[in-house]
Amino acid sequence: MSGRIFTAPDYAALKNAFRRAVRQSGGGLRELSAMTRLSPAQLSRFGDLNSDQWAPLDVVLDMDSLAGEPVITRALGDLLGHDLVSSKAAVAHGRLVQHLAGLARESGDVLSGISDALADGELTPNELSRIENDLADLDAQVQAARATVRAKLMTLRGEA
Repeated sequence: MSGRIFTAPDYAALKNAFRRAVRQSGGGLRELSAMTRLSPAQLSRFGDLNSDQWAPLDVVLDMDSLAGEPVITRALGDLLGHDLVSSKAAVAHGRLVQHLAGLARESGDVLSGISDALADGELTPNELSRIENDLADLDAQVQAARATVRAKLMTLRGEA
């Protein structure tokens, strides 16, 4: 076999999703280590674009749970052409407001990052990487808000 099935950016999206799950969990690597079976250094490598180490499925399960939503699992589904839909249709109003606030925050980060990067008239690889990460964070907020709205609609329509 000559190569892998997915592209390097596809695999990088998984690393970025792992980093997002770590951020969303609200804990440091030491705290997260205590809630998974791996060391802080191992957890760090799973989000490192220069590392060839990948998170085992049980750690993905732990991290998505600690993040409060399936951040990594959603990224896997996206790469496979599937949307992840919650089986729990009852969603609190506060959760939707939280997602919308996150959308506003991440949108601001994307626009600010692009503006900063373009200030000198050229885009460096580091600037593009930061923009890509900001866009991934925005996409995660869009997906979370979309799933929340979909679940709320299902509840209102009596489909849940």
